[in-house]
Amino acid sequence: MDSLIEKIKSFEWCWHIEHDIRRYDYWDEKLQEIGKVIKIKKITRLITHFLFIGETIDLIRIPAFFEFDNEGTGFEMFYKDSHTGAKWYMKKKKLGGDNMPRCPKCGKEIDHLKDFSPVWQEYKMTIDENSDAHYEFVDDSLPIDSMNDEYQCPECEEVLFTYADDAIKFLRGETLTKGE
Repeated sequence: MDSLIEKIKSFEWCWHIEHDIRRYDYWDEKLQEIGKVIKIKKITRLITHFLFIGETIDLIRIPAFFEFDNEGTGFEMFYKDSHTGAKWYMKKKKLGGDNMPRCPKCGKEIDHLKDFSPVWQEYKMTIDENSDAHYEFVDDSLPIDSMNDEYQCPECEEVLFTYADDAIKFLRGETLTKGE
């Protein structure tokens, strides 16, 4: 944990001092250093937010000027930077067991980080010759019907919810009214 905090402090200090003079590839290196500590599987960048998917924990970085309603999500704030005001939230993964949401039809445990990645809207960032960032939606393999926004069980294809806002309700175990 101390190593993780040190990497985060290093990232935030550099962001505070050099954020407007460095290229994005420099920040990506700093993010990868954080990722190594948590054995990163994926980093998703949402303009100013960062989501780190690790083996046993996940992290979210929220900038100072944004709020994050973490109620019921399992994320807890564990660090707030004194220079940038950014807030870092951690979620320890529950691997299997009764805590995992299940499909009401077939009973399959649903790993929301794998099965419902569209909730996080993954984008690929590219930098052009003028150092401008461009974002493009990626990963066509995600289980989503883009016309209807239907999120389906990957096992039996039961529609679990129809709107992205319902994802958190599903993960909390709340009853959903499909399509309403």
